[in-house]
Amino acid sequence: MPDAADADLDLSVPPAAAGPPLAIAVPTTRDEVDVVRSSRARRVSVRVDRMTGAVRITLPQRAPLSEVERALSRHRRWLAARLAEVAVVRAAVDARGDVLSVWGEELTLVREPGRSRVHRKGHALHVPAGDDGAALERWLRARAREHLVPLTEQAAAALGRSVARVSIGDARSRWGSCSAKRTITYSWRLVLAPPWVAEAIVWHEACHLVELNHSDRFWSLLRRHEPRTDESRRWLRAHGATLVVPSAPR
Repeated sequence: MPDAADADLDLSVPPAAAGPPLAIAVPTTRDEVDVVRSSRARRVSVRVDRMTGAVRITLPQRAPLSEVERALSRHRRWLAARLAEVAVVRAAVDARGDVLSVWGEELTLVREPGRSRVHRKGHALHVPAGDDGAALERWLRARAREHLVPLTEQAAAALGRSVARVSIGDARSRWGSCSAKRTITYSWRLVLAPPWVAEAIVWHEACHLVELNHSDRFWSLLRRHEPRTDESRRWLRAHGATLVVPSAPR
């Protein structure tokens, strides 16, 4: 296993479907991966984006570039397993087609030439034809804010706390976070999860307003207010990486 495995544990993959195994070609050269240098890195680390399959290798500042090929060779089996998981995710997203679940409601995407904004009409979601996902993501961010902000304020009030600000971001490594300044940030992708799963994340972050840690006191407080917390974590581990918008046909 790499020195630093993919940290996106919450953005993992669903169980593999029955049928022949899926796979994505394992990179073998530095030209096939993203290479970054970090002044804070003390050793070579390998990371796989579980949504896109992109492989990133982080090198210490003075490490030779030859370390990239060494890392790819050393972790070939680990990379093959992770990329096979990505292929399963892609298959699950493709099987969904143009149907998107938004806060528990199934909406069918209708692609329209000449449209610049997303508009909902009943259970149809009219989106720009050929959209790379940007317009749809903006619409989903707004829906995430509509749902998550009041839920967060309600949870904070129930705990006798207040939240300074609720932000909707695009974090790839976590579904939510809470800062010491009482700013809570969520991934907009939570709006694509079942509402009860997103609500459990809201309670998780709200409880950090009381306990800014993951101590036993924190988990006791969270489970007292949100008994579905363990179930929600299991759901996200199983399905989190499928919470993406479908790409436009090419």
